[in-house]
This record gives sequence, C-alpha cells and structure tokens, in this order.
Amino acid sequence: MKTFMQSLILLVLTAVLWVNVVSAQMAAVPVECGAIVEGELAPGQEGAPPLASEYHKYILQLAPGDSVTMEIRPIGSAPDTFMRLFDPGGALIANTGWGRGNGQADKIENYIVSAHGTYTIGVGASTVGAYVFSVGCLPRGGTLINPGDNISYTRSSPAPESNSASGSFTYGFSGLPPVDFSSALLFPFNFNPDQPNGGTIPPNNNTIIGFTFNASAGQRFDMNFSRPSGNLNLGVVVLSPTNKVVFQASLISTDILITRFGLQESGQHTIGVFQINLDPPVTPQATAFQVTGTVN
Repeated sequence: MKTFMQSLILLVLTAVLWVNVVSAQMAAVPVECGAIVEGELAPGQEGAPPLASEYHKYILQLAPGDSVTMEIRPIGSAPDTFMRLFDPGGALIANTGWGRGNGQADKIENYIVSAHGTYTIGVGASTVGAYVFSVGCLPRGGTLINPGDNISYTRSSPAPESNSASGSFTYGFSGLPPVDFSSALLFPFNFNPDQPNGGTIPPNNNTIIGFTFNASAGQRFDMNFSRPSGNLNLGVVVLSPTNKVVFQASLISTDILITRFGLQESGQHTIGVFQINLDPPVTPQATAFQVTGTVN
C-alpha cells in the first residue's frame, strides 16, 4: 500500500510539473500542418529530474474534427524525448510517456480534436540533444497534409492580396504584424551549398533581406535556415509568384531550422528574412543568418 501511494504521489507531482513547465518556460513557436522543425534541447533551467533539458513549446491552430499526427525523433541515440499535447484551455489531452530512448521516435497519431483554437505541443527530454519534430494533419472534410507537404493551409492567416498597381504586397500571421516586402533587399538565390545565402539583420530595424528563385509547380524545396550569431528572433517567409504564403517559420529558442515544403505554382518565388518581436532580447544584437536549399 505504501509503495502504491508513493507511486501515486510521484505521478501527481510529475503531472503538475508538466503543466507548470508548459506555461512557464520558453515562448511558444507557431507551426502549421506539414511543418518539419529541427531543435536542440540544452540543459534545463530546473536542474533536476525528470526534466534534464529545456522544454520547447510549439503552437498549432486546429478546428473541431481535425486529426493531427505529431512525431519527435532524436538525432542520434539521444535525447530520450517525450511529447505532450494541450488543448486551447491548457488541459493535457495526449502524451507519449518516457523511456523509449536509443534514437526511437515518439508519436501522437491520428488524434481528433474537439474544439477550435490554439493547441500547444510540449517537447522535452530526460537528456540533452537535437531532435526533429514534425506535424501532419487531416482537416475535417479536407485533404491529408503530411510532414513536408505544402503548408499554406491555415485558418488564422489568410493568403495575401496582390497589388498589381503598386507592385507591393502584405501578409499577416497570428501574433505578428503585417510585413511589406516591397522594400526588401532582393538577391538571386545561390543553390551552391558551399556558398550559403546570408546577411545580417540590424536590431530595431525594418530591414528585410530576400532571395528569389525559379521553380515549377509540383516541385519541393528543401531549406536549411540558421542563425550563426546574434540574438534577434528571426522570421522567414517563402512567397509564391502570386504572393501566396508557401511557408513561414521563426527562430526563437533554436538556431537551426530544416524543412521541406511543396510548391504549387510555377515562376519566381521569394524567401524573406526579417526580425520579429516575439519574446525580444533585453539587449538586441545584430544577427547573422544563412539559408541554403535545393529544388527537386
């Protein structure tokens, strides 16, 4: 009886820890259906088991009847990861548990949500190390979106309108102000992996650095976006030839993003990099970035 009660108390304390961590640690990173994100779990702030690493959070917009599948896969034999899914009210509704390790993936599969709103995915580990996190969705009455597929689908961020008279356009994301790419510094995208496309974003500035490339409908773009120095939070957006948002993501708690997405239009696409003001640093620094990619 004593052993049972001790186990019960430990279970309750652990559950409380998950709820506290998901609300108190790093700012959440927005993702969409089809996203593939690479992150690295550094030593945790708590310094005590069971959470020996940082706790990363991602947020995803879903509606009643949507089915979502999420996977976290360690890069190498570590970290020993876990994953938690919270509903818009903050209640834990699905989890993967502990103890797989040895490079095995953890997955929450075909979970059907019952409410509209922002869902939070918490990722942590009993060890430190890098991981790949991916999200697939089957919207109710819609088409299956696998990780790596085109993720322009969204309920909260409509595609931008094109302004043929001025040649400028804007778009908006939930939690981010509109960005005008008409003033962007544009360069041709270099596909040589030994010569990354890059630049430096100054703090407290509206600088947008962009790169253009041509592609055909049905092709896929493999992109590696990194922040080698500086502390600004950076956003990256890929726009189609008709100014539709093909992909959007940000570097906030991590320094590297590796993803693949589909292209649905033929013509010139634009990659734009800029500063975002989610969880801004106390002392902002000029921040360098690099982008490499392939079309296939």
